[in-house]
Amino acid sequence: MTYSDYPRPFRLGLALTAVVAGLALAAPAQAARADVIRDCAEDGDLDRSYSLEDLLSAYLTLPSDVAGYTSCPDAIARAIVRAGGPSAQALAGLPGAPGGPGAPGGASLSTSVRVTISRRAVRLTRTGFVRVRVSCPRGRASGVLNLRTRRRGRFVRLGLQPFTCPAKRRTIVKVRLSEKTERIVRRQRRVLVSASAVSGSGSSVAVTSARFKLRA
Repeated sequence: MTYSDYPRPFRLGLALTAVVAGLALAAPAQAARADVIRDCAEDGDLDRSYSLEDLLSAYLTLPSDVAGYTSCPDAIARAIVRAGGPSAQALAGLPGAPGGPGAPGGASLSTSVRVTISRRAVRLTRTGFVRVRVSCPRGRASGVLNLRTRRRGRFVRLGLQPFTCPAKRRTIVKVRLSEKTERIVRRQRRVLVSASAVSGSGSSVAVTSARFKLRA
């Protein structure tokens, strides 16, 4: 029996189920970011653990009252560093960061923030850098690029790098691997990399993902 053989009400039910499922998949990212902000706003500290992407998204979208009258910027920044993210100094320079460019009192930034990560295979440089192409087709954007790979059933972080991409242009983000992760890549010769970029400022923050092959 094919799909068209089923009664029309049954087909409509399947279609509605697919729409609801799609909305449910889009909601977790926003919900997780809100959970981080809500958790911190209660007492100025984080009582639960969150992914690096959720922490970065929350850090770049802190409401002005939470950023100005609580210790949440420092608390979330410390959690980002513990999760393997960029240093507090690097975070402070990101557009949208509390007190940084794109925040109240900082430099202006385009709110068109979605970026595109190239899926082309890349080669690890002799000095241990991974050169990833990031495009900004809708406007200037800044954020953090996170590279991971799966090893023995679990993800291993290869490296992170803040970036800024000019409007309607393409830039090369150079991610420096640690000595440990560089040895892993050179030993395996070829790995599949999962890349994610958290970009934007204010309420316009996007998380973009892509996968590509990395050769040693």
